[in-house]
Amino acid sequence: MSSVMMIDCHYCPAENTPFFYNGHHHARDGTPWATYICPRCHSAVVAHIHGNVIFGSSAAMGEIRDRFTVEHFPRRPPPDVPGGLPVDIGRVFIRANDALWRKDTDAAIILIRKALETALRDKFSEDQGSLYTRINTLRNKHLITPALADWAHVIREEGNTGAHDPTEPDLDQTRESFEFLRVFLLYVYTLPKMIEERRAKP
Repeated sequence: MSSVMMIDCHYCPAENTPFFYNGHHHARDGTPWATYICPRCHSAVVAHIHGNVIFGSSAAMGEIRDRFTVEHFPRRPPPDVPGGLPVDIGRVFIRANDALWRKDTDAAIILIRKALETALRDKFSEDQGSLYTRINTLRNKHLITPALADWAHVIREEGNTGAHDPTEPDLDQTRESFEFLRVFLLYVYTLPKMIEERRAKP
């Protein structure tokens, strides 16, 4: 079995990290299960290799992946992406979700702010200025509710702090900001699309 497996950690911000082989056993059907340890947080993942792999082999995990099906556990749940998003905003949303799953709050809060700013520029391109100015303009025009504007300012401030302050952002606050981002995108993209589709029905 390969002594190293290059994967992203499910528990910490480590990405494309060499997880080190820690042990194995065979299931009743003969397929091997092996545990690998993250060098950063020392958490374990389990690899289930569907094939006759010889333990102690010097074969790289990349070669094993080419020959066999390899499943990792725990499995990261698929992101709950709001419907109707443009591709670029959806991509940033998924990256923020992945960073939050790894508890990388530094990356997550910056990506959350980026998704918010990109959405505002996409939906309200005629309103120019800084993110601060855009949020206030949209509130004053009643294009977003006062509550949404207040939360948008929270994300703007937390994103600025995350980009310039060496202190790690609070995990619970970052999760709250991500959930607000989800609600904001639902309000701006998903709900209007749903109403449009409903009105188009005979």
